[in-house]
Amino acid sequence: MSNALLSGELMVDNEEDNFVVYLDFNCPFCYALHERMIGLDVLERVSFRNVQHAPQTSSTQVGFETLSKLSSEVAEVARRAPSTDINIPMFIPNSGPASSLVYRVSRRDPAQGRQLRTALFRALWVDGEDISSPGFLASLVQELGIEVPPETAADIDELEKWQLAWGSNQEFERKIPILISAKGETVVGFPLEPEVDAFLKTGSLVSDQLSYGSSSHQKRQWILVLDNDVASLQMIMQEMHDARVEVVK
Repeated sequence: MSNALLSGELMVDNEEDNFVVYLDFNCPFCYALHERMIGLDVLERVSFRNVQHAPQTSSTQVGFETLSKLSSEVAEVARRAPSTDINIPMFIPNSGPASSLVYRVSRRDPAQGRQLRTALFRALWVDGEDISSPGFLASLVQELGIEVPPETAADIDELEKWQLAWGSNQEFERKIPILISAKGETVVGFPLEPEVDAFLKTGSLVSDQLSYGSSSHQKRQWILVLDNDVASLQMIMQEMHDARVEVVK
């Protein structure tokens, strides 16, 4: 996903929040941004607004194009944010159930909402779990000891409001993540890790805190796979868990 700095009238609604973020669980760039927020200890200063950038996706629809897209995007995340621990899932799950779940929990208990959001992102992008599965979601909240409030009409309306605000904003170009600072500056997409860090520290990409020093993160081997047999590709990608696999035609 491309990134750009936008300056305009977009402002953070709540002065207690330093940032507003539009994001989607099934986007690896959103996961990378969330991990940087954890690393910089700014989660409590962020108002998260979950949207669905690809509502038609399903974990049951797995094909060559899906694996190619996933491997390419995960490889790009590794290039832009080499400190991020990320693996290639074998599918793209629908994020609607997870978004609804984390919103309801966050409404009741923001701290538990942050805990659940982190667990959901890592379940997909580290462990390869299907976060659209009702069974998995039920076991996850039970494991975390979280009580989930029932869904209300107000919950549905708020998620729809976020979806509309994101989808109707021409500057966003229906891209994610969208990161808005209290200064009214907006980053569309996920730039390089030093730029993300500087923006989260200062609220601007125009900063003297930018540093492009070399990363100490160990680079992993890149493997090119040429095959259109989905089952074989999935097996290879799972076996090469510690290597960087990119699928191309």
